[in-house]
Amino acid sequence: MFGNVLGWVISAVIVALTTIAMSAFYVAGAYISPPGTVGRNAASYSMQLPLDPRPLATWMSEEQDAIAIYKEAIAEYNAKTRAYNAYIERGKLNSPEYAEIEKGVNLLVKASTMRRPGVFSDRPGELITYDSDRPALKEALRTLGKTAMKVGRQAEVEKNLSRAREIYRAVYTLGVKLYEERLIFDEWYEAREMLSVAKWLGEISESSDEGARFKQVDDQILPFYKTKIEPVQNTIQVLYPEAGDAAALAVNGGDLMWRVEAILALGRCRYTSPRAGDQIGATRLIDQLMKDSEPRVRLAASVAKALPREGVHKIR
Repeated sequence: MFGNVLGWVISAVIVALTTIAMSAFYVAGAYISPPGTVGRNAASYSMQLPLDPRPLATWMSEEQDAIAIYKEAIAEYNAKTRAYNAYIERGKLNSPEYAEIEKGVNLLVKASTMRRPGVFSDRPGELITYDSDRPALKEALRTLGKTAMKVGRQAEVEKNLSRAREIYRAVYTLGVKLYEERLIFDEWYEAREMLSVAKWLGEISESSDEGARFKQVDDQILPFYKTKIEPVQNTIQVLYPEAGDAAALAVNGGDLMWRVEAILALGRCRYTSPRAGDQIGATRLIDQLMKDSEPRVRLAASVAKALPREGVHKIR
């Protein structure tokens, strides 16, 4: 009799322990992994450059934004794509190619005096997307910037420093506005490319002090990239993002740009993370972030939520 009771007690204990263990495994497997070094330091990853490039742009004096002008410039590029590519390849200031692209360059010059921010702020969905092409940014504005830089260099060779200066200022201004807006990392990267014109502005500055400050703008980029960007890129902008770090950056990232990028990474984690808990946790967090007070966070979360499994394999 006692043997049977003891057996039942042992069986009950085994069932209880098994239930507790299974429950613990379920809890451990249903939540996202703890963050690593990047995630624990999420708030420290700001994208604000040590030397703000805007104060040097003293020519930005008109109290309006240039969003409509940049849209017009993008449309101008789209209508004459072949001409822009031809000018970059072989064009000169007295060539037929220049006549084709001059309007687009002058639109950038026109926009350069307008101090209010914004390039894509009225249509953030063009950039906050899994479509890595982002043609308005990575094709149109990138080519417009390269074209204008070439025009400026050719004007400088011809000793037309006033024209070179206004062209360089136009590219620098676009760089400032993309940098300040930085909806996503690609926008910051294009801003960095355009802000590199600071070295040429420095070379033809009207004072040595101004020239030195423009040089500082360009010189700060590489060390900033190494310390503030590479660690995050290597954690979330990879084929298999670290879910715990992405979650920490999505909630506590020191820059809104990194919050957006981390949310897009979480969308990939829903399918690519090896742990079920990371997949479930990423989905839960995305659902929460769809109610965030920041519109760009809500947009990024809705884009991440809508990503289908088959869409992951199409992301480049």
